[in-house]
Amino acid sequence: MAVRSFRYVDRVGRMQTITAGRTHVSPESEDYERFPSAFAPAQVAARPLPARSAATAHPAPPVQLRSLATLPNTILMARSIRLTLDSEAARSQDGNESGGFLVGRAFERGVQVLDVLGLPTAKRGPRFVELDGAAAERFVAQFSSSMRIVGTFHSHPGASHAPSLLDLGAWATFYTWYPQCRASLVLVPDLEDGWPWALPTVRAYMLRTHRRDGSVVVEPASVEVA
Repeated sequence: MAVRSFRYVDRVGRMQTITAGRTHVSPESEDYERFPSAFAPAQVAARPLPARSAATAHPAPPVQLRSLATLPNTILMARSIRLTLDSEAARSQDGNESGGFLVGRAFERGVQVLDVLGLPTAKRGPRFVELDGAAAERFVAQFSSSMRIVGTFHSHPGASHAPSLLDLGAWATFYTWYPQCRASLVLVPDLEDGWPWALPTVRAYMLRTHRRDGSVVVEPASVEVA
């Protein structure tokens, strides 16, 4: 939690506000990385957590990627959340993927994203980023019991929004571990813009369990920013 209030300019030139006593961050976040003395550790019960990286989980559940959704899926977020996602995706200016977790509440046909956990210290490469589920669990433990890990996000430094087989396997694995982790966002630079990571485009997906065979179904979703 923040112990002092201040403002700063993030990687893509946007002004961010930190409020004492109200802003919670993870030790893996950019805020903590840049201003460690401005935050105090949250008082939460210690518990052993294994490293839960979907990139090293074996085997991944069966996955079906569909081009159309059976019913509409919606991912809700405030504009401040979208700006945070843009800032996190801008780490990919170095040519490597970046990513993290979406935190909030799930409902029948979608999720509401209330916070974002970026992982700047994650292992990264041009075609992968390892997301640590234990880090997300520690982050969520700071909040009320209604807050859950509701999804993941990651960037593709190239121009393709299409999820790779590695992406699909990772999404399905996290969905197995965290049943409300149903939303997946892929952020891609606007290569026609002079600042391609200033406002990346977003492709959204939602996961569910197939009623008959139990496989994981990945369907398109819409993003609503209010």
